[in-house]
Amino acid sequence: MSLDPDRFSSFQTVTHGFAPSEQYPDGDLVLYCCTDFAAGVGQSIDSSLRNISAWFARIDARPSAKASLHPAAEQVGRKG
Repeated sequence: MSLDPDRFSSFQTVTHGFAPSEQYPDGDLVLYCCTDFAAGVGQSIDSSLRNISAWFARIDARPSAKASLHPAAEQVGRKG
């Protein structure tokens, strides 16, 4: 099961990447947390949403995302 692509279609046109700074908007942080949680309960991002998937991968690869993980996250297979 995956998130409904129609609900994210408007995001497809606005996800262009990060501003040239180390910070990103609160909306990105909230959407990252929500999509990460949703994936953990079987509601992953539809792979046809390439911009959203690429956006998520960029945020997920940031050192701050890695540093925010609980020490046991990898052991139990969860991020949050």
